[in-house]
Amino acid sequence: MPGDAPKQPRPPARRRQAAGPSLPAEARNPGGNIEGWRGDREARREPLVPEAEQELDRLKEEVAEDVGLDDDIRRRGGENLKAREAGKIGGEMVRRMVRRAEEDMADRDR
Repeated sequence: MPGDAPKQPRPPARRRQAAGPSLPAEARNPGGNIEGWRGDREARREPLVPEAEQELDRLKEEVAEDVGLDDDIRRRGGENLKAREAGKIGGEMVRRMVRRAEEDMADRDR
């Protein structure tokens, strides 16, 4: 309204502090990478079980075909997928892997 005072700017959000003493980044992750740390981009691309790499690639191709992205991958290359497209493939891969793991667990219980 014309007679109202202008809105005041919102104060900056306060950062939450973790419980306990705060460690500098170097102390939390010395050398940028430690055994078992999977934070860097290249390490995330390595399968946790190297023997499963071929099966994971087959699953990725199968899922890409099922969600209709196999032609896009052939045309543009997998590295040129949009984040949304890659997310569709990755999300469906996770669903299928979880389903397989649950089926394996159920089979062991029988």
